Formats: sequence, structure tokens, C-alpha cells
Amino acid sequence: MHGFEKVRFGAASEVKLVLNRAPGAQQAAAFELVPPPEAPVLPEVSAEQRALNSRRMAEEDSIRTHYVAGFPDLKKAGEQLLALGYSADLAPRIVASRGNSATLLSFLKEATGEQRPVAVRLLQLLSAKDLRDSSPAVLRDHLQQTMPYRLRNGQPDPWFDYILNPRVEFEMLTPYRSALSASVGDALAAAFRTAPASLVQWCAREIQLSTTYHTERIIQSPAGVWTAKASDPLSRDIFFVALARSLGIPAWRDAVDGRLYYVDYSANPEKGEVKEAVLSLQPVTVQPVGRLQLRYQRNPRLDDPRYGTHFTLSKYDNGSYKLLNFDESKVTWSNTFAWGGAPLAAGDYMLTTGTRLANGAVLSHLSFFRIEPRWTTTMPLVMRDDPEKVQVIGSFNSENKYLHHPASGVKDAGELRTVLQTTGRGYYALAVLGVGQEPTNHALRDIARLGKEFEKWGRPIVLLFPDNPQAKVYNPQEFPGLPSTISYGTDKNNVILKELLANLKLNSYGGLPVIIIADTFNRVVFVSQGYSIGVGDKMLKTIGGL
Repeated sequence: MHGFEKVRFGAASEVKLVLNRAPGAQQAAAFELVPPPEAPVLPEVSAEQRALNSRRMAEEDSIRTHYVAGFPDLKKAGEQLLALGYSADLAPRIVASRGNSATLLSFLKEATGEQRPVAVRLLQLLSAKDLRDSSPAVLRDHLQQTMPYRLRNGQPDPWFDYILNPRVEFEMLTPYRSALSASVGDALAAAFRTAPASLVQWCAREIQLSTTYHTERIIQSPAGVWTAKASDPLSRDIFFVALARSLGIPAWRDAVDGRLYYVDYSANPEKGEVKEAVLSLQPVTVQPVGRLQLRYQRNPRLDDPRYGTHFTLSKYDNGSYKLLNFDESKVTWSNTFAWGGAPLAAGDYMLTTGTRLANGAVLSHLSFFRIEPRWTTTMPLVMRDDPEKVQVIGSFNSENKYLHHPASGVKDAGELRTVLQTTGRGYYALAVLGVGQEPTNHALRDIARLGKEFEKWGRPIVLLFPDNPQAKVYNPQEFPGLPSTISYGTDKNNVILKELLANLKLNSYGGLPVIIIADTFNRVVFVSQGYSIGVGDKMLKTIGGL
């Protein structure tokens, strides 16, 4: 039995919690998560102090922009790779490394002969964060120590990625392979390779579990676990995978439910056999599997809910619900849970959904249910909606660059800058125009009609032309009353328009203008495309709800 109650902070000194809900019973609850109102007590500052602070913030942005401008783009990265004898196809990985590109290029330069394709594959396996953070020592260790295991019986090992990949979970990457290989010794390493199940039993027997002396959420390094022979459960799981990979045994931790797996070649030398690694000295029964299918009614605001952003699943385990870590960059309702559903271990689950509003509040919904073995459980995916409240409906990168023009027409080449540099921190409006087209003229006239209201808002409005020819024929005098907070620019190579179409799932044939209201945390709260009656009023209504 279990129970829950909604508790409002400060409303009561105690809460009576009744355990009146049976496990597996389908139950639901809806509530709104409201962040506490901000009431900062700020010291009074003079106009001179405020101006000085503004100059300092502008200087900080300038320093950061100058630093970022030194990062290679696709063209430069491709040229650098070709000069080193590599394919330019790896250029996006170099670009993604940002300030760490010199480290990756130096690493590729050091790789010789048979190391080179393995070095390329290593960089392809790294996450975006690891591309930015990995040190030369980490990259060298994971390349050099895995070279002996790239072939099995003279052929490329089909499971080699699960040996080469340096990452197991969310731990800090360290050069652990050489240290672990040396510590294990040749005799024990050979025994583990011959019978990987003995490695499972060794970890269960030799690594003592303890949470008393370990800082919560701080993961021990694999080398540290070996030295201490004690760790928390997660660090032990990571250690098992790291040690197996260091010895040439493919292994991984399932990203969804955290179960451990390894490949045993003893029974099938050609293809290997995937086995679950249960780090326990007690017999453990294998969990039966069912499936979960979610029903969702598509709507214009949210076409395809994304895992982690719009909904999550948690499985009941030993007194608490533990989050399932699906890949948030890939898993959506339609590609995983729609038709046929996803395979999940049988048991009790909690489905959480949330619609984030622009003011920080979240319209949430909880569902409790059970997945039965060998059956498909179907549950509704409830995304609560309130048309009267402003919602976060997508994202737009305010670091995107455009050609900024000091006046409404194009008298010179313009200055390349980011949207953030123009708007500063906070909310702003941005539009990509179709100069001379009636939908754009209609929108500009509507904004001009409400120009004083937009000026009261006080936030920047950035109007972008798709190209310089359109910018040159634009005449702001045709739209008297446009707010003074407007600035102009050209969307060079349509970078901004392409991102808006993709991120907000707009129709590429829907025409211009495309208008958004967003903030510099990259949250979009309003979008309009093509002809729209009363677009200015709609924008101000959204602004009023922020």
C-alpha cells in the first residue's frame, strides 16, 4: 500500500498521509507546480552605478563573443582534418568540441597507422559534453589500451564499441584503463576473459557496498573503487563496466533501467552471447517483460511529446519510484510508445507529464499503473493545457548569428552578431520578414498600430530580412508608428529561419513572416507564421502573461 497528498508549503504544520492505495491500481492526479514569487530586496543604485554595471556586462559579452569567434566552423574544421589526412566528414565533431578543438586535432595527429580509424571512432562515440571536456590523457589512454581488442579471431569485433566507449553513465571521464589493467594482473585478467561470469562474481564478492562514507551523487572513479574495494551501488556498476572494457570484454549499463550487460564469447566464439550481470551473491530471478503503449491526442501546440521534456516514467523499486533514463534527445511518444508500445520490465509504474508555462509554473499530471508480464498495458498520455496561460512551446538558440544593420536599409555590409548581443538578457521578439508580401505588410501595420504598447514593454524587437536584396527595398516609412525598440538585420544563409522551421515544426511552405517571442534561455512562448489576423494583439496578450 502507498499514499500521497498534495502539500502547499507553509499552509499546514503537519499532514496526515493515509496508505490507502493498492499497488498496481490505476490512479491519477492533476496539480499545478507553482514556483514561489520572486521578491528580491535589491539595494538602490545610482544611475552612474547602473551604467557602469551595464558597461561591464557588455564587456563580458564582448570577451565571450571574441573567444567563441575563435572556434572552428565546418569549413575550417574540414580543412584542418584534410591537412592531417582525415576525412572532412568528422568536421561536425570538431565543431561540437568548441574550445577543445585543439585537443581533438592534436589527438588525431598523434594517432598513427592502425590507430587512426580507431581514433576516429572514439571521437564519434563521445557525447557533445565529452568532446568539449576530454583531456589528452583520457583520449590517449582509451585509444592505446583498446587497440589489442579491436579484432577477434582476425575479424573486427562487432561489439567493439562497447569496449572502446570510455563513458558508462554520467561519471567524470578518467584514464582508468591502464591503471586497472596493471592492477588486475595477467593471470586474473586471462581468467576473466575466458569466463566473464567470474568477473561478475568477483565484483559482487570483492567490492563492498556502502553509502555511509560516500558523498551523495558523487561518483567514484573506477581506479578509486579498485583501490578502496568499496563503493556506493552506482559507482560499483560503473566500475564493473569499466573493468570489463579494460580487459577487452564488451559491457554496458542500460540507459533506461540501469541493468548491466556483458558479452560472453565462451559459448559462441563467432557472435558472442549477451548476458545480464547481476552483482549479487544471492540467486536472482530474471524480471519478466511486458509492454507499455501510450495514447495521445495530437494538438497544434504539441504534436509529439518528448521524453524528459514533456513526460517521464518511473518504476517502483524497494519503497520508491526510480526514474527510467531514456535518451531524451531521441525518445518521443510517436517513435517509442505509440504503436505497439515499448518493452518494459513488469511491475508498478508512475507516469508524470508536465506542461511548462512561461511564468515557470507546470501543469502536471500523475498516473499510477501496473505492467503485467507478456501483456501490453495501454495508458493515456495526458498533457494538460490552459489556452489562457502562456506556455513554453519550443526552443530557439539566441546565440545564432545574423548581419546587424545600424539603420532600416542596407547601406553597408552590416555587422555579424548574435541575437543575444542585440537583445541582452531577457525576453525579446524576433521576426523573419517577406518584404513586399501582404502577410508581412499586414503584420507590420498591426505592430505599428500598437507601437506605443510595444514601447511600454521595453524589450527589443529584431526584424530580419531573408537576404540583402529584400533589405534594400524595405521602406519603414510605409509603416508609421513602428516601435522605437526595433532593430534590423539580415538572416545570413537563412540560418535562423531554418532553425525556427525545424524546432517549432512550422510548414516550410507556410510563408513569411515567422514571428516569435522568446527569452535568452532559448524558450519560445509565442509563434506566428504567414497571414494572421490581429497578430499584434496576440503578441501583446502573450507579453501580458509573462
